[in-house]
Amino acid sequence: MKKLEQINSTNTVVGKTKSNSRKKISLAITAFALSAALIVGSMFAYFSDIYEDNVVGIVNAGTLEIKPAKGNSTSYKIQRYNADGEGDKWEDYDVEASGTNILNPGDKFRIVGNMENLGSKSAVLQANITLDFSETKAQAMVGKVAFYGSCTENGILSDKIVVDSEDSGLTLDNNVYAYSKQVGIISGTVEVENDSDGDCLSTFDGDIVYFQIDTSVGNGAQAAKIEINAIWKAIQYRNNDVNSIDWDTAESRI
Repeated sequence: MKKLEQINSTNTVVGKTKSNSRKKISLAITAFALSAALIVGSMFAYFSDIYEDNVVGIVNAGTLEIKPAKGNSTSYKIQRYNADGEGDKWEDYDVEASGTNILNPGDKFRIVGNMENLGSKSAVLQANITLDFSETKAQAMVGKVAFYGSCTENGILSDKIVVDSEDSGLTLDNNVYAYSKQVGIISGTVEVENDSDGDCLSTFDGDIVYFQIDTSVGNGAQAAKIEINAIWKAIQYRNNDVNSIDWDTAESRI
């Protein structure tokens, strides 16, 4: 009996020891949790502040707006070379053509553009000139018109432009000559570009193309009528490779 009691007594003591261990572990976990809570809580206890700016930033897209310069009604003019004239000998040609101011075989002409950029952005400008010989009598001149890129001071045309050659910009289709030329860069009211001579102007005023009617044109061309027209395109200059502009693509975006 004593031995049994001792065993029971021992079991009782052992049982108490296990219970105390669980309480100690439980208290340790609770203490750790409280410590963690205090640590986390202290992380958000620093002084702090937030500022929200009430000024809204706005980025404005620029504009391109091209029109005939100097209040002109047209974007180009036709001039004829007069060897007996004064100054540079190029005289404005009356498109209504009356009296002696009419076309003669051998005459030299040039088309001068005048365009202005009223928009804020700088732009690359392209001129597109068409000479329509579709009128019955004018058809006698087709194939007998020569185009040039420049002219000397004494009226000698140079830098001949070959029709339908690669990169010439000159084509002939259904009696219509079409010439396209990237004429340069024009500044905007905000974006001002620099060239070798200083600031680029917002106005283009210069030669586009020269042409001459061959003297071999016969009497069938008498009283012929040639229709000339101009279309201008402008595309942004900045962030653009001016040496590889796809003007056909640019036109589809206008």
